[in-house]
Amino acid sequence: MLPATIEEAAALHYSICVFCKCGHSAKGTALWARQLSQVSQKGLAVDRFFTTIASKSAQWMGQPLAFILSSLFVILWALSGPIFDYSDTWQLVINTATTVLTFLAVFLIQNSQNRDGAAIQAKLDEILRAQESARDEFIGIEHLTDTQIGRIRDALEADVRHAQNAGNDSAEASVERLLDRTGK
Repeated sequence: MLPATIEEAAALHYSICVFCKCGHSAKGTALWARQLSQVSQKGLAVDRFFTTIASKSAQWMGQPLAFILSSLFVILWALSGPIFDYSDTWQLVINTATTVLTFLAVFLIQNSQNRDGAAIQAKLDEILRAQESARDEFIGIEHLTDTQIGRIRDALEADVRHAQNAGNDSAEASVERLLDRTGK
């Protein structure tokens, strides 16, 4: 297991140096820990920068204006076809632009979805932890395989069917009551 903090990494480094007798002192280990901390802080700054760019890009790309501008670009490109005699270069312009933008957008959107998913999962885990009647075993199931999650889902659905057969409320009845309360 990797050390979680700079202090743990420094202690590990020092214990390794003592074991291998390479001559590093506690002072040398402290210097190593400071250097590691600086690298970690630079990595954090890069991560924050990328997160900011990814969030703003995903937000902008989801706006109607982005779709309108993209559509206008494609229309202008198509209208310019006769001017450029539908040349290979003319075709290359749209192919390159769409390929590069799509390639970059995949990473930006995936980053935003990963953060959103992790934030939602953390919130759900907190709800599970805070509810006394909730089963704590569900915290962290997102790390299981698809097959394991499928088996859990199947077991929960079977549990609900069993409860329905025992005369307890069905999911449909609960949804109907909710819709009646909201007037929809």
